[in-house]
Amino acid sequence: MALAQKHQRPFYLLEDGLLRSFNTAVAGEPSLSWVWDDRGIFYDARTLSRLESLIGSSNLTTAQRETAERVLASIQANGLSKYNHGLPVPAGYFPNISTRRVLLVDQTRGDASIVFGNASAQSFEAMLACALNEEPDAEHWVKIHPDVLANKRQGCINLANHPHIRIITDDFHPHDLISHFDRVFVVTSQMGFDALLLHKPVTCFGQPFYAGWGLTDDKNAPQRRGEQRDVLDLVHAVYLEYACYVHPIHATASDFFTVAQYITRQKQATRFWIDPLGMNIHKETNEQSMTNTIKKPRILCFGFRFWKRAQVRPFFGDQVRLVFCDSLDDAIAKGIEATDQFAVWSSKADSALLDYAREQDIPLVQVEDGFLRSVGLGSDFVAPLSLVFDRTGIYSNPNHPSDLENMLQQHEFSEEECDEAARLVERIVANRITKYNVDNDTPIIIKPAGRSVILIPGQVADDASIRMGAVHVRTNEELILNVRQTNPDAFIIYKPHPDVASGNRQGIVSESVLRKHCDLVAVDQSVLSCLDVADEVHTITSLTGFDALIRGIKVVTYGMPFYAGWGLTHDHNSCPRRTRSLTLNQLVAGTLLRYPRYCLPQHKGFVHADDVLSELIHQKAKLKTVRVRGIRRSMRKWSGFFRSAYHSLSREN
Repeated sequence: MALAQKHQRPFYLLEDGLLRSFNTAVAGEPSLSWVWDDRGIFYDARTLSRLESLIGSSNLTTAQRETAERVLASIQANGLSKYNHGLPVPAGYFPNISTRRVLLVDQTRGDASIVFGNASAQSFEAMLACALNEEPDAEHWVKIHPDVLANKRQGCINLANHPHIRIITDDFHPHDLISHFDRVFVVTSQMGFDALLLHKPVTCFGQPFYAGWGLTDDKNAPQRRGEQRDVLDLVHAVYLEYACYVHPIHATASDFFTVAQYITRQKQATRFWIDPLGMNIHKETNEQSMTNTIKKPRILCFGFRFWKRAQVRPFFGDQVRLVFCDSLDDAIAKGIEATDQFAVWSSKADSALLDYAREQDIPLVQVEDGFLRSVGLGSDFVAPLSLVFDRTGIYSNPNHPSDLENMLQQHEFSEEECDEAARLVERIVANRITKYNVDNDTPIIIKPAGRSVILIPGQVADDASIRMGAVHVRTNEELILNVRQTNPDAFIIYKPHPDVASGNRQGIVSESVLRKHCDLVAVDQSVLSCLDVADEVHTITSLTGFDALIRGIKVVTYGMPFYAGWGLTHDHNSCPRRTRSLTLNQLVAGTLLRYPRYCLPQHKGFVHADDVLSELIHQKAKLKTVRVRGIRRSMRKWSGFFRSAYHSLSREN
């Protein structure tokens, strides 16, 4: 700073923003939020910082206050802090529900924010004495800093003479922890700011950036500050004026809401595995502490073929341990621990495994490909970009509820979600994206004049959605015969399923039925070319019905696919659990935005459907069209196989 002043050069201090990332820098996570300051830095109370100036001069317009309210609502609803990998507080950790509790936040000795916050080691002694004096009847808990727990640093609070004060040694998320307390004591810790955002009373013994504005009980009040500000003034200054953001995928300039949505997605996926049935709690109690250690969840995986194991690993996240088992007997032989969970590929979820999990109270999740999957077939070993994880059932089985069905039946979709879904549909249709994206759009189909065109998408004969979702019409041949009987004058196009056409799966229709009842068997034409000319789509449970819905085409179902029963399709059967009428955007929001998990190659973390859509568009454009389909398919198939085999061998537990 002196050198810049001497040479009359601009000088900036850079620091992580207060919505930094999901995990820490030590864990290898890059910062998604930065602050730059040409006056000082926000944690240095000795000099005026740009943040302090922004707060002090705050005079928000109505529009700015509304935006700040949106930011605060997002922070509160999603539990967002600087770092967000912390665990939730398990049920029963604080046994005395009616007892008043106060939290004292320790910091690492020598932390720069203590000195720069006009505090010292004596400030922590004063904080402890004040808490005991002003809250004599409360439980007193001290939050130990993670670096102290890891024996990397020393703490500041000396508890040697206070045997009744309890210690929190787990790395709980700040918001989850603070919600259990009635009052928070800090010196300069950012947890005081988290507590303010949760409307908790905060007492400060140093001078953090959020002190001195009439929002905190200041035992060491800053001399410079004194203006009365509210929480929205701080929120707008901290998150919207002082900070800048980096897009987590594209590394371009971004905004608070994009970064918040990304971090929330990581939290949700990670917490999916944390204590699903309240079973993973291990407590050790002594005179001074109550310690709760939650093990890194171990997931026993069933039904995942050898080549698929490396492909699915990223979708489970880094916070779990995977053990792949060949069978239930194999898992029992390896040893099933009390805290284990099961994950099974949905088509391999046999009754013995499901019954065992239910009898032993083992949480079980069924796994299946998502609906925006890849450029290439799974049977050709092409890795998926989306998977679904379902604790209730699986979307392809209408005989039982699923997480998707429950969501579509119960979730109140916001206007923002529906608008997001509408934009996604627009991009999908404009870029001609489907689940697999394997076919070219040539040759095109000429729509016959004066005849209604009905598309019948073929399905794999033993596909799970057929086995569980078909009712009276159960095969491709039965469907063709039924459609022709009820539509004698229609122009019927039959499109074989790509896996059947490629020879990988069963479901071939006899030549005699095709010749007699179908006007066109679209082997070389893509499903999108067929949809371009179709007036109606008739299907048992095919995902092509969903593709048709989002393109505004009439859909008639003969089974009970996940998209039927919501008032958007013409159904030959019904599901009594599905009583709600949905809009198309609500269906899409549930099916494509909320239900699946999305991952990208070369990117660590869970991404948005839009990001995967961009990747599919990119891959589809890059794909070199080889006229000899067999060569192209064979090259993709074996390259995918060897790539998956290599990763499985190199990563196998």
